[in-house]
Amino acid sequence: MHYHAYSWTGGTDEYRRYLPEGHIDHAGFRASPAVPLKICWWLRKPAAMIAASFTEPADAADWAVEQYRRIADDITVPNLWTEEQHGPAIAHLAAGRDLAWSWHLTGPRRSFACIAVCSPNHWDPEAGCPLR
Repeated sequence: MHYHAYSWTGGTDEYRRYLPEGHIDHAGFRASPAVPLKICWWLRKPAAMIAASFTEPADAADWAVEQYRRIADDITVPNLWTEEQHGPAIAHLAAGRDLAWSWHLTGPRRSFACIAVCSPNHWDPEAGCPLR
């Protein structure tokens, strides 16, 4: 088991415009920058969309925390996330469950940090590793 990390940050209008393309049945799904409706569907997109890959759940969770820290000053709801979520994120990933954190930012903008469990993914066992 390993982990692929994905991120997306953009305007709320842009997010809404791409929302239909977030469904796997949409003709433009694979090439669209849209955040998939299910985190496991990231594995169905091109490998170029992978922000990082990890073999350890703690390293993947650390990446998600870094994404939060990168945009923390722009989050519209202060103290929405705390360091206490790091431990449960590690446990969540170690148990083979995908992870998704999203935030509303000033602007208005949105930001997503997603980690999909790979080889196999519990929710989409047919999805191959995008790197293979």
